[in-house]
Amino acid sequence: MAVQLLGVYIRYEAYGLTTLRYLSMICTVFGLVALFQGMRRKSIRNLWLLASALALLVTITPANAIDVPVQNQKGRLYAALKYANMLQGGRIVEGKPGEHTRQQIQSAWQYIRQSPAVYADREVKVLAESPVLAQLGAEDSAKQIRVIHADSVTIKAKGAFAVTWFEEPVASDGTLTVQGPKGKETFFVSSFTKQVLQEVCDGRRPNMEYMPRPGCRLLFLEITFQGGRAVLVRGMLAE
Repeated sequence: MAVQLLGVYIRYEAYGLTTLRYLSMICTVFGLVALFQGMRRKSIRNLWLLASALALLVTITPANAIDVPVQNQKGRLYAALKYANMLQGGRIVEGKPGEHTRQQIQSAWQYIRQSPAVYADREVKVLAESPVLAQLGAEDSAKQIRVIHADSVTIKAKGAFAVTWFEEPVASDGTLTVQGPKGKETFFVSSFTKQVLQEVCDGRRPNMEYMPRPGCRLLFLEITFQGGRAVLVRGMLAE
């Protein structure tokens, strides 16, 4: 019980409430009551009543699993904006928050803008569409490092006479230069890597194998992105 409650507290303190975290708390409450009932060797009939009451609480009451987390994140966002002097006269203005405050602003704003509450709460909608917060998010996105790994390390090498390992940077113009069996070869991979990133963002399994021309295959084992651009790749070339 202590470890469960400590885990919930740590997550809440760091990131505030989300729908899943709120439901986790409700389940923790139910679990503790069930444990207490079991220790007392009491009937579980009351547990069914409690489960029904909790289900109604998180679905049709003002304490539902959508509105409560959003209100909590609004409080986190306003507190961080006020601390960074980005809230003046009820308006959000540009500022230079510290790294910790910036992360708090971004995590709260990202949750708010993705919440279904934007369709019902005008204040939430205004926050979600704030150009100042959007610009702050764009700046962070440009700095963000993301690494995508392949699910398989098998490359279709039928018909190829050589397989070469590579680990090379991707140039700013989207080209990749690899030392292959025929010497240095340059491939334009910008469109392919953007497709991989989009597939991951859409929740799909990315296709990490690219055929720039007949008889030549590139299997990317790892692609490192900075913002929306691939900057480093590792994989195999078969031709």
